[in-house]
Amino acid sequence: VCVNKNLKDLIVLDYGCGEGYVAYEAAQQGAAWSVGYDIESSPTSVVPFEERKDTLLLTTDISRVKTNSYDAIILYDVLDHSNSPVEILKTCNSLLKDDGEIYVRTHPFSSRHGGHAYKKLNKAFVHLILSEQELHKQEISLSDNQEVLFPLKTYSQFFKAANLAIKEQNI
Repeated sequence: VCVNKNLKDLIVLDYGCGEGYVAYEAAQQGAAWSVGYDIESSPTSVVPFEERKDTLLLTTDISRVKTNSYDAIILYDVLDHSNSPVEILKTCNSLLKDDGEIYVRTHPFSSRHGGHAYKKLNKAFVHLILSEQELHKQEISLSDNQEVLFPLKTYSQFFKAANLAIKEQNI
């Protein structure tokens, strides 16, 4: 987990868990309870969705997520792929313990691999250089990314709208 925090004995939520690797790693690091949530299950997940495995649960059921308050919530490359990042942050804020923290990693559209086109054409920033038509000719479609061109300003606005304060920022 790319969080510089000891997760031992904490209740952890990986919101937007994908295959569940971050939630799994939190459980391996000794989290008291680690929940991975995503809107759809992944066929390549580290453990089957909806089946508790020791201190780990991967789920698509938000009601199962809401049965806990969390010490740490991890949003790893989630906000960039959401149509409602502020709502996600508000949801996470409502699930957070009073002394809990949310850890966010973003992969904005303006970053070197923001459109994920590098998976077919190994060139950084190609999504910013080529037009959509030129990408289409190369059989490249950009992943659903918000086209955030001023990430620091934009994400700061998201956090403020969700009533969250930024404690630390690594650029």
